[in-house]
Amino acid sequence: MTESTITCKVLLVEDIESEAQLVTKHLRQVSGWRFVIEHCDRLVPALDRAREDRFHVILLDLNLPDGSGIEVCQRMRQAAPQSPIVVLTNQSSVELGTKALREGAQDYLIKREIDGPLLGRAIRYALERTRADRALRESEERYALAVAGASDGIWDWNIREEKVYFSDRWTSILGYSNGEIADQIREWFERVDQRDRVRFDDALNQHLEGYTGYFEAEYRMVTKGGETRWVSSRGIAIRDESGNPLRIAGSMTDITRRKETEARLLHEAMHDALTGLPNRVLLVDRLALALRRFRRDPTKLFAVLFFDLDRFKHVNDSLGHAAGDELLAQVAGRILGCLRPGDTLARLGGDEFAIALNDIDGATDAI
Repeated sequence: MTESTITCKVLLVEDIESEAQLVTKHLRQVSGWRFVIEHCDRLVPALDRAREDRFHVILLDLNLPDGSGIEVCQRMRQAAPQSPIVVLTNQSSVELGTKALREGAQDYLIKREIDGPLLGRAIRYALERTRADRALRESEERYALAVAGASDGIWDWNIREEKVYFSDRWTSILGYSNGEIADQIREWFERVDQRDRVRFDDALNQHLEGYTGYFEAEYRMVTKGGETRWVSSRGIAIRDESGNPLRIAGSMTDITRRKETEARLLHEAMHDALTGLPNRVLLVDRLALALRRFRRDPTKLFAVLFFDLDRFKHVNDSLGHAAGDELLAQVAGRILGCLRPGDTLARLGGDEFAIALNDIDGATDAI
């Protein structure tokens, strides 16, 4: 026996001794393999052994004293779900063979037609298919667990069949229960907020047409209750030999909280915390815009007014900073009531304010 010899533990279920010996003889002829054979001539003890021990392969006759037909295959599959079954029978029946394969048998061989090489090849193929099936099941289980445990929603669009799979999490992001959304792509596209539809379509089409390596977009979706939520979608397409997309799959993440945080931080960076007015940074940005408009069209005049509050320090010193803050807020509110839409009132700091007036005819308008 060489180092490359493979040991295979076999449960042979055969009630005719001469046929059991013939099968054993065929197995001895298989090159490179060492078969450890355990023989049972009845179904019930064979089932007990299959439950007790783990066999690499089960060679099963379907006509036994205590069982016959497809039921034998069914009962053995229940007893040993992890062991591949190769049926050995004298019944040359396509219907029976088909049923056996449907019940989990890996092969269906006619006894009088087999020899050592054929039987060895059938066992090797059975073992390989079983390993492949097990790996596929494990992969599917990992995928199912990942989908169930992920905070992202998963989608999978079969473009040719015009069907799409949405995970439970995908539908729950939009406020729906499982089964409330059909497996049609329109269920997704029609819920994209119209304000973001052009950007969404452009990102998706760019990828489907092969201009980008993946699809990625941030956009708003309309929920079941009519509200909007920000989401981020990312996916990649599978293509045929000509580069045409066959399928695209990916994820959708709820980023509403992040968007709200970003908006709040941006507002805080551009506005005065006390009065809510634009601050110096936002004022400078709007003045830069006004300057660009004026350079393009000199008739687009604008003005900047600057003022502060006289003796404001006395208010703080005599009445306290709370009173000073209330005075600043009142002044801001009164000035805002005098401005037109499009004009900007900003607090520069302390008691200093500035106003940017757009679209005026001259200094008189500003005054």
